[in-house]
This record gives sequence, C-alpha cells and structure tokens, in this order.
Amino acid sequence: MKNMKLTAVLIAVITSFLITTSAHAFFLVDTGEPINATGWNIQNPSAVPGVENGSAARFTTLNPVIINSVGAWFGSNPGIPGSGSGTLTIALYDDTGAQIPGNTELFADAINVSTASGVSTFNNLTGLSWNINAGTYWIAVEGRLGDTFFGRIAGDFNGPGTNIPSPLANEAQFFGGTYFEYDDYNIGYRIEATDNSPSAAIPEPATMTLLGSSLLGLAGIRRKVKV
Repeated sequence: MKNMKLTAVLIAVITSFLITTSAHAFFLVDTGEPINATGWNIQNPSAVPGVENGSAARFTTLNPVIINSVGAWFGSNPGIPGSGSGTLTIALYDDTGAQIPGNTELFADAINVSTASGVSTFNNLTGLSWNINAGTYWIAVEGRLGDTFFGRIAGDFNGPGTNIPSPLANEAQFFGGTYFEYDDYNIGYRIEATDNSPSAAIPEPATMTLLGSSLLGLAGIRRKVKV
C-alpha cells in the first residue's frame, strides 16, 4: 500500500512538472516605461467631445501565442481633480484592410486604471486567454462609451527611442472618430504571452532526464518489494 501511494505521488509530481515546463511566459512586447511621460489624452468620448480617446500600436509575433496580460503606463491630467482613474477598454485588432488598426476587432476587455497624482503608473490587465496565430496585430487602449477614465496614456513625443527604451515602430492615435498614424508618440506598452506553437509542448531534455530517473526509481522500488 505504501508503495502504491509513493508511486501515485511521483506520477503526480512528474505530470505537474511536464505541464509547467511546457509553457513559458515571456514579454511579446516590452517598450519599457516612457521617461518623459507627457502622455496622450484618453477618455470616454462623451467626457470631452472631440478630444482624443484612443491609442494603438502595431506588433508582430513569429509564432502562435496566447496573450496572458496587456499593460501600459497612465497618468492624470494636471490641474484636473479626479482625473487619472476609471475604466478603459483594451482591444486587439488585425492588420488587414485599409484602416489603422485593421478592420476586425479580435478581442476586447475592460481594465480598471488607477494612478498616483503626478506620477506615471503601470496598470496591467491580467487573466487573458487571447489565442492568436503568427502575424501582425494592433494593440489598442480606448475610451469607449460606458468607460469612466479621464486622463493620459504615458508616452514621449521627442522622436523614436529618445526617452523610451524600445518603442514600437508604428503607432496610431484616435480622435474625431478616426485613427491616424503617428509613429513618434512612443507610447509605453507591455504584452506578456505564452508560446502556443507545437514545439512548445515538447518536453525539454532536462524534463525527460527527470522523467527517466523517476521511472527507474519506481522500477527499483518494485524490485525491492518483490524480493
């Protein structure tokens, strides 16, 4: 009986290890924090009609991935009490068609943003399971009807790479009902993902070594019991 329990425990441990080592989370996009975070106004379009209410950036993945989280840096509008907090929408678009971003919205979820006064604050939407194939996409942060945020998404306007470590090459800002391409706003984004390609499910050599050693150990235990 003790032998059976030990065998069950070892099998459970090995299975758990295989699962955890087959999927690796990594930063698909990580621009770093904008240093001179003057920002781009973003809010519910009904809050201030005609004022900007969206920001998007283009990125590429070479493999199928599952996006786990999307984040950006946000701030308040100086001199406006109560700004810098509320809800926004984070959306993922394709890169097809004549529009910027593309014609098709693939995913969208709400994020609750909170910032410290006068400080650029990172906010992260977690718990996502956005499954996408290899290709090019647009990530967007938008103030939609029903959202409550009024403030800024942090960025630096001094040209590519000036005050942000790794800016995305193509960006777009939304105002007047349309996205327009602006490649020098340097908005800060971070996207965490898990590799979803077929090769990601193949156990690493170290994992296989552990599995082999464990099976040999089980065989040894069985021999001792039979003797």
